[in-house]
Amino acid sequence: MALSEVNISLNIQNNRDYPQQINVMGNPANLLDTANATREFRYDVTTFIFTNENSVSIQYKLNGASSFTTFNGILPSKTLQGVVSVLNTLQIGYFNTYTQLGSTYISTYNNNYTFGDINIFSTTSPSYGINTTFVSNTGFNNGTFYSGIFNNYIYISNASASTYNGTPVKSISKINATNGVLDTTFNTGTGANSLIYQLAIQTDGKILAVGAFTTYNGNTASRIVRINTNGTIDSTFVTGTGFNSDVYAVSIQSDGQILVGGTFTQYNGTTTNGLVRLNTDGSIDASLNIGTGFLDIFALNGGVESIGLQSDGKILVGGTYEQFNGVTNNKIIRLNTNGSVDSSFNIGTGFSPFIAGNTLVQTIIVQTDGKVLLGGIFSSYNGTAANNIIRLNTNGSVDSSFVYGTGFTGGTIYLSKIVLQSNGQLVVGGDFAQYNGSNYKNIIRLNTNGSIDTSWIVGSGFTGGAGVQDVEIYLNTIFVIGNFTAFNGTPQGNISNLFI
Repeated sequence: MALSEVNISLNIQNNRDYPQQINVMGNPANLLDTANATREFRYDVTTFIFTNENSVSIQYKLNGASSFTTFNGILPSKTLQGVVSVLNTLQIGYFNTYTQLGSTYISTYNNNYTFGDINIFSTTSPSYGINTTFVSNTGFNNGTFYSGIFNNYIYISNASASTYNGTPVKSISKINATNGVLDTTFNTGTGANSLIYQLAIQTDGKILAVGAFTTYNGNTASRIVRINTNGTIDSTFVTGTGFNSDVYAVSIQSDGQILVGGTFTQYNGTTTNGLVRLNTDGSIDASLNIGTGFLDIFALNGGVESIGLQSDGKILVGGTYEQFNGVTNNKIIRLNTNGSVDSSFNIGTGFSPFIAGNTLVQTIIVQTDGKVLLGGIFSSYNGTAANNIIRLNTNGSVDSSFVYGTGFTGGTIYLSKIVLQSNGQLVVGGDFAQYNGSNYKNIIRLNTNGSIDTSWIVGSGFTGGAGVQDVEIYLNTIFVIGNFTAFNGTPQGNISNLFI
């Protein structure tokens, strides 16, 4: 990262009145050697006001070392708590903020290390390429599936991976999003006995995991489980017998209720084909009435693969199905909050018919203007050619201002994830070789009109495996996970952090 300006330099103040200060700043279990903590490193931030600052650095050295080492980190938020959370990733003592006699401080105690200046500053980050401050080393030894980010950590379902940087992991890994360090206090035990297809993180940090598994750490958990922040099962989320078939999608509403989609026909003994809404305790919300639900043309389990939530509470559902509640509906539908069909969203003939399992809507993004981006495996929508990506207007018609040309071709050809940047640009991940005739391997950024953003340089893209499975935007970077061994020729073990 190139330094564009240093906004503030905060100098050390030693304070030996440590019992009072420890009481003020807090005394968590990981505060080092409080009985002998006679040296406080205190930084006066009373007059500091955030403007464009997005990074922090601190000098530190082990006592007796000849020179300082400088640690740099990107802030998860432009707040003093954001600064503190990044400094604590050093895992040297404990940083916190406190106020005393009208002054505000960032402080830590330590007898083993000496700290130097803190700088809170703005950086001019590269607009593309690998973020090397996120150090993943060998990364995962095999493929990864889905992820979620909370409080400066990225949670990743490991798929077939069993190690991260050589350390054993099971089912879900918790990794520091700033420096790539595995949090070994997050303990999943023996994990899930089969694949976790998707994760969703609640506002309290608890994690919903869904997939094909029937046990988690030796406990019955039929294809859904809620996990505490330490990796253990949340016993307050009661699912009974759970789902009778695989779950592929989970989405949390603004009120905390949980929408779940898949190929199931039952949840905890209650018939529900492909979609169900759960209360926060795991019980069924009976106010969502989907009738006979989602089925394919053979009246078999209808595959719900993706769920998109609108700000008005309406629900977009995508997948492989051909019927909803006894009426033909091809792969995409919008439901009202009670489960009835929203007839104002008219898809016509929908997506190209089922062919050997190769037609599905796998990713749904609702833009702030209400338009809907869809990706997956398909070749047409309501008679309009569309190779694996399309944008619809709020009424279900094709948005002709989004020009994708020949769309995505080459490779296995699927889109697994579309994410929106704050400026409206889209980052698309999957398994593809070309977009509209231009070579792009498994990742691309598009402008709001569907054209390629050629300023975001990906070179040879992600290679050496089955492609990109998930992407998550975090601050000015994007996390990419899946099955690959390199990005633009640089080794990457199924996880990568890129600048955007």
